[in-house]
Amino acid sequence: MDPFARLPEECISEILSLTSTLDASRSSTTSKAFKSAAESNNVWERFLPQNWQEILSRSVSPVKYASKKDLYFSLCDNPILIDGGKMVAKLRSTSWIHIQGKIKTQMLSENTTYAAYLVFWLERMDGLKSSNTIVRFLNDKSQNTTRDGQFEARETGKIARKRMDGWIELEMGKFYNGCGDDGEVEAWLIEINNTHGKSGLVVEGIEFRPV
Repeated sequence: MDPFARLPEECISEILSLTSTLDASRSSTTSKAFKSAAESNNVWERFLPQNWQEILSRSVSPVKYASKKDLYFSLCDNPILIDGGKMVAKLRSTSWIHIQGKIKTQMLSENTTYAAYLVFWLERMDGLKSSNTIVRFLNDKSQNTTRDGQFEARETGKIARKRMDGWIELEMGKFYNGCGDDGEVEAWLIEINNTHGKSGLVVEGIEFRPV
């Protein structure tokens, strides 16, 4: 007999919504009661950003999904462009480069680890071989302050990879979004040491994806 069958599904759903997406997915193999609860919209809506409906309304292309779980993984695997996709830029020629992007933590799922990726195209990767990246939290008092000491800077030349859609991506760093308060996360890529030209650089944007 399934020992969890006696618990109301709403109770199991509430418990699972307080865990992680990985735990919720794994729990579906525990019992029939957990499988039903783990697939429910109540659980997966808690893993979505609080204003997910507003985010979808700003998407360049319609986002189709059958359930909240389907929507969550769709956004993880297929990041969307928002606000008319107007944040794409092409660089003609320069030696130094500084790319910076921000996102409000309210647009991200709570209690989730994210990685920031620079998505771009460049004819020759030599121009970014010695670049550094920074991912940090900002607060209202000073843009030089990080939250919870969660800060990462690294050389990025070795982790660039070409994607199936033809773009190249660089992992800029990871961070943990806790309670999703009204803050911001900032991601930088800086290259000031390499004299190789960077002509033809096209920046698609910065993607923030759960890991």
